[in-house]
Amino acid sequence: IYFMRMLYNPALTGYNGSSNLYGFYRNQWVNVTGHPVTTGAVGDISLWKDRCAVGFDVYSDKTDIIHNLNAQMYYAQKVRIAKDHIISLGVAFGLMQTYIDYNNAVINDPNDPHLLLNGKAGLAFNMNIGLAYQWKKLTVGFSVPQVLNTYTPIKTQENYSTYSMQRHYIGSVSYEISIADEKYNIEPSVQVKKEASKPLTVDAGVMANYKRIAYLGVGYSLNYGVAIMGAVRIAHAVT
Repeated sequence: IYFMRMLYNPALTGYNGSSNLYGFYRNQWVNVTGHPVTTGAVGDISLWKDRCAVGFDVYSDKTDIIHNLNAQMYYAQKVRIAKDHIISLGVAFGLMQTYIDYNNAVINDPNDPHLLLNGKAGLAFNMNIGLAYQWKKLTVGFSVPQVLNTYTPIKTQENYSTYSMQRHYIGSVSYEISIADEKYNIEPSVQVKKEASKPLTVDAGVMANYKRIAYLGVGYSLNYGVAIMGAVRIAHAVT
């Protein structure tokens, strides 16, 4: 999320005038049946002397019997209200397909007619909105992912079910501290998220880098635990 900030707030597309392309693959808890596997790509580009930015994300997320395919486009409009003061408005919109494979479900009754079915898929429109304020190296943001509160209908001859995309509310703040002419940079951050049916979650972290080449960070998620992050930038693809 540190590198792909627009995923939680579309107003941060093309963050700080940057243009990026990322690919990711995540395979968790491999010894557990039905473990989650996530694969995708994210990209954004700053345009018109950083007055606006566009981006995209595509990913596949498969956990047990549920497989989600998502594709979204991003746009951020940046307005300079005074020297070093920028307000950004962002929107992301796209489609999500949810596929449920009933044949892989763990069931108690193998003769249950509601489960002895082929996999079924549904398609739904999704939209995220966001707002961000930047003053020098301070960034404050607020976003509402899945703002439409839509759902994917999954229809079969036996039943009708839905996969809900519940609205979230996310507030975030970060500040980068630079040392020795930006040779060393440290950025603490806090993110607060609320979903209608779930308790408030708070994530806090610190990311440090050396010349924006080597990155090392630590994060803490309330009620979940500690995470350690690291990254190395290989090279600039475009200068």
